[in-house]
Amino acid sequence: MALSSATNPFDQALVAVNANVFWTAPPGFSKRQVVLITLQALTILADVFYLGLLHYTQRSSEDGNAGPGMWWVARWVNRSTGRIMVVNQRTMSTVLSALAQGVWMGHVIDHLLLYTGGDIHTLDRAIVWRAITIVFMLGWFWVLTWGNVTSFVLATHRKIPSRVVNTLVLAAGLAPLIVVIVLLVFMIVRGMQFRDVYVAFAKGLRSNAAAYPNVTLAAYAEIQPQAAALVKAANTYYHTFCMMATNAVAYTALSAIINFGGLLLARKIKHQIKFNEKLITSGSRAVTQQGTLIVAGHGNVGEPQAGDPISRMQGGGVMAGANVLLAQRQEQRIILGLKRARRDVLTMFAFVLCFSLIVSGALLFVTIVSGTSDPMSISWAKSEMLFTGPAWAIMVVMLAAQLGLIWNALTFRRKERGTAQMFEEGSTGPVASWIRSKGNRKKIIRRSTPETLVASPVISGSLPRSETGQQRACVEVEDRRRCAEEIMVNLVRIRDEDEEGKPRSPALMKWEGLTPRDSMDDCEKGGQRGGLETPASRR
Repeated sequence: MALSSATNPFDQALVAVNANVFWTAPPGFSKRQVVLITLQALTILADVFYLGLLHYTQRSSEDGNAGPGMWWVARWVNRSTGRIMVVNQRTMSTVLSALAQGVWMGHVIDHLLLYTGGDIHTLDRAIVWRAITIVFMLGWFWVLTWGNVTSFVLATHRKIPSRVVNTLVLAAGLAPLIVVIVLLVFMIVRGMQFRDVYVAFAKGLRSNAAAYPNVTLAAYAEIQPQAAALVKAANTYYHTFCMMATNAVAYTALSAIINFGGLLLARKIKHQIKFNEKLITSGSRAVTQQGTLIVAGHGNVGEPQAGDPISRMQGGGVMAGANVLLAQRQEQRIILGLKRARRDVLTMFAFVLCFSLIVSGALLFVTIVSGTSDPMSISWAKSEMLFTGPAWAIMVVMLAAQLGLIWNALTFRRKERGTAQMFEEGSTGPVASWIRSKGNRKKIIRRSTPETLVASPVISGSLPRSETGQQRACVEVEDRRRCAEEIMVNLVRIRDEDEEGKPRSPALMKWEGLTPRDSMDDCEKGGQRGGLETPASRR
């Protein structure tokens, strides 16, 4: 019986069919799949950490550029402020990345079970996972490209109604996904057809082998039509996969071309950063000049002046310094946000480009193999490349891109804290203290002589252009303003002494008859020793 079973054509056919459907895994296959699953789990953890980082940054941020929260995915215009709340593309891509890794983990696990002794139920799950994996890859990739390009292009036109913008963006994102979902269903149907033909053929072989144990080789001709049907179903299924891979190659190539708009966006952001930095520098110089001209705007020494000069400083000049400090802080935060956005755009551009090249190469290999070879004769190495190669490529690129985004977010957070700490330290100076105590007008002012006024310690020279100098620009401006205010207060004190008929010192006599602007010219002569800088000194 054993001999007849070994030579039974039905048993031989069943062994051959099972060997083609349930392959025996080569050495090291299980270890490679475990490494792949581990890296995919690390990518999911990186996605979760990045989502938490986005949530923390969004809650601690002072402005709402990303809408009401981290989950905001639509575009709308705030009527009260006129600001545009943009699509939160970082959250969308990160959530889809985590979902994609979960799908590919299921794909890898089922193929691991399928090729290490799986059954018909494992084959059913593998067919579904195989279709979902390639479709989810394309869907996620398109949403990533859609979020990386259209959210910046369409959501930045303020005059277009938000309803129109959201409709166009949604249509641009959903239309390709609908096509991909149709292909997914089509591929699953073809896979299930192959599965049904295989189950029927295997069942018939087992029945014939049990019913005809001593059948001759001539009976093998009776199963040829069923074998041909099985081969046809397998070819149809794999050719469907080939067609889908061909569409995927064109899909990724088109997305890569569209994604080159990210370079234009990064260039535009770079120009905006340079413009804002120049704006800060020129604004700081203008405020410095305004601080030096406070003294020249109050008439000659000895002339009666309307109102209290200290009140005017508290209500005007000093408060202007506080407003400038706040404006410069906001401008620094905007620059940091623009730099982070530029790094994120470049990171995502590099990611999509690598994704397109690697996945297109893998899918092109799949297309060539599936279109030119017999599916039943594909080697194990080609099959492993066919079903797990894109997952490896995607996982490596996605993990690298996610780590890059996390690094950008941490760098932005660290620089933002440094900027906030710098402005807090600058706000503890004498001008800010005066602002906080502006209700007290009986402030005691130290009496100074003109000699001490000339030698007042002021930071001289133009503002530095290095990054460290830009960070100290606001503190330098406030020191200049403080010196100008001290000069004006002391000049007022000198005027009061003159009106009261008090004796004047010889040092005061040389100031008599001079205008404040002339006295500032005297200060300019001493500017080389630390005096004030005025427009005349720069000439």
